[in-house]
Amino acid sequence: MNHTVSYDYASGDLLENRNTYFYTKFHDKAFLTAWHTQREQALAEKHAIDTAASDLDSSPTMHMIDVLHKKMSEHHTGHQTIQTLNRLVQRFEVSKRLHSRYNFNWRPVDATDYKNWSRYVRFAEVLNLAYAITLSLPYLNALLKIMDTLTAAYGQLSESQSSRVQSLAVSERGHVDELCLKLERQPIEESAAIGQSGLALAEPVPIKLKGILLLAAQTARSQAYIQALIANGLYPEKVILLGETPSLEQQSLANTSWHGVLLPNLSESISQTCDRANIEISRCSSVDVNSEECASCILDAEPSVIIYSGVGGQIVSEHTLALAPKFLHMHSGWLPQYRGSTTLYYALLKKEQPGVTALFLDRMIDTGPVVAQKHYPIPPFSMDVDRVYDAAIRADLLVEVLRNYISAGEFPSLFDQHLDEGDTYYVIHPILKHLAILSLKKDNAS
Repeated sequence: MNHTVSYDYASGDLLENRNTYFYTKFHDKAFLTAWHTQREQALAEKHAIDTAASDLDSSPTMHMIDVLHKKMSEHHTGHQTIQTLNRLVQRFEVSKRLHSRYNFNWRPVDATDYKNWSRYVRFAEVLNLAYAITLSLPYLNALLKIMDTLTAAYGQLSESQSSRVQSLAVSERGHVDELCLKLERQPIEESAAIGQSGLALAEPVPIKLKGILLLAAQTARSQAYIQALIANGLYPEKVILLGETPSLEQQSLANTSWHGVLLPNLSESISQTCDRANIEISRCSSVDVNSEECASCILDAEPSVIIYSGVGGQIVSEHTLALAPKFLHMHSGWLPQYRGSTTLYYALLKKEQPGVTALFLDRMIDTGPVVAQKHYPIPPFSMDVDRVYDAAIRADLLVEVLRNYISAGEFPSLFDQHLDEGDTYYVIHPILKHLAILSLKKDNAS
């Protein structure tokens, strides 16, 4: 049955009702067409607003943005310029707002002053220049998001602002079209990676991982973790289960693997997996890993190592990290090059083979000591990247890390990270996500 695909990320007051862009659905090429249509329809509106006051902004942030625009216009991309730009990108990505002034720690001085449209238009122009000069995807990602905000508010812009947004829309379309062509021309070079947690030929002898606890939100990733561990005879001493069980898949994917990587059966809940393996569960009604209820569950268990599998986007607080000696995390990105969120898709957009990094969490994002790393083949176009592929490759490396831990009696130490290395990525815009997935259709066919 045919259905109309709409672009739902550029409507309403996006400064108040902010997009998260988490786990956006895939709608094939029809989604790109819907995005084109939204931009064209929004920019076709007539404008009578032309008040000079609406273009005025003497705030410190606007001055900072103007300086960046001047630097970018002159192709000056020194360390200080890029550092300031990246800080502003981070502030916009986190809050989807640009405040008038930030303090020394980059916190808004006045949390209510973020509604001057000239600030957003000028920053969009900076992002446009920054991407054109560097081809760094975080700048295009932020540009797409700020253009959602601006086109949603197009009727509120002055005539001069709306004219500049029209020019930005042309550039935005050009950047996306050029990226499409690049993805079509350049194949991904793959190494012969083979998974570790594929179906065993014989039932493995269960090994109780004393002191090792799985802290699990009710997600596909957590399903993949516990299923891969049990399939390989690795039994956590306990599972702390966060939140309520969501609706599960009706179709079972049991007993399937891909390139030696065990694929999760999304129709089996975490509780069901634990029950059949007789693993103790401690239930926590809160989904927040930093809640008092979760802390109480951790303290009761007294773990030596926590395998962390919380909700995407949550940051484990320093207080929570202090509750156990080690928090082991599987990050679907090759560190330190790919820190942050949804980095798997950015690797696909850069025609690089996806990788997973095992690390111990610290107070920063993806900066802790690295335990292990591994590249994986690109997924087939037909595979659910978010819930099957991403979950499965993380689980595969987890199994490998724990096998090595059992063999050596300790976790390996691959390397410590340096904060000035690598790039930080933010939740991918649905347009870039679609381009990444559509590129799989060509790569799988070649």
